[in-house]
Amino acid sequence: TKTPKGVFIKIERQGNGPKADSGLLISVNYTGSLKNGTKFDSNVDPAFGHVGPFEFVAQTGAVVPGWDDAIVLLNKGTKAKLFVPAMLAYGSNAQGEKLPAFSDLIFDLEVMDVKPNVAPAQAPTQDPHGH
Repeated sequence: TKTPKGVFIKIERQGNGPKADSGLLISVNYTGSLKNGTKFDSNVDPAFGHVGPFEFVAQTGAVVPGWDDAIVLLNKGTKAKLFVPAMLAYGSNAQGEKLPAFSDLIFDLEVMDVKPNVAPAQAPTQDPHGH
């Protein structure tokens, strides 16, 4: 499958949960690598120091454009490989020495959960008269 902007998606296991739609809170496990196979980030590999589900709100610019483009085509439970062209990733911006500028990226991604994006409860407001 190819997204409208040009991300290629290879579905490895189709999920049957809710679709990861715009504005929903998405929880994923992922490993990112370069085309040569060098891993540059992962939330499932302890070597990268941040094991645990990664959450973001779909299509709000919280992730690289390639993820925002592709995620809305996936359901909860889906395992997929995303092939993200450099201009839908970090483009001309290098991300440290492991991720040179103009890198095409490959992400092994699993959609763990899809749920409404509920804003945190606000503290009760105090009556301006102190009551």
